[in-house]
Amino acid sequence: MPYHLLMIRDIKDIIVNYSIVGIVIALLTMLVRPFVCIKQTIRDAVIVFVFTVLTGLLLENWKDVLEESVRTGISGVCGFFAVRIYEIIIALLDKAKENPESIFSKFKE
Repeated sequence: MPYHLLMIRDIKDIIVNYSIVGIVIALLTMLVRPFVCIKQTIRDAVIVFVFTVLTGLLLENWKDVLEESVRTGISGVCGFFAVRIYEIIIALLDKAKENPESIFSKFKE
C-alpha cells in the first residue's frame, strides 16, 4: 500500500480517537452543568470538543516522549478546563479592544 494512504489512515484514526474523547468530555461537561440554558450548554460542549481534539492533535508531536494514555489524559483534562480558558481569552481580548495601548506598553516592558 502506498505511503500516503497509510498516512491518511493514521491521521483518520488519530482524529477519531480524540473525537471520541472530546465527545465523552463534552457529555460530562453537560452533566456537570445541567441548569444552564440550552444555547450555553451547546456552546460549552462545542468549545470542550474543539479544545480536546486540538490538544490531542498537538500532543501527537510528542509521540516518542509521552505514551498514548498520557496524551489522551492530558487532552481530556484540557477539555475540562476549556470553557474557563475560553472565558479568560475572551476577557483578555475585550480588555485589549478597550485599551490596546496599555497591552502593547506591557509587552514592551
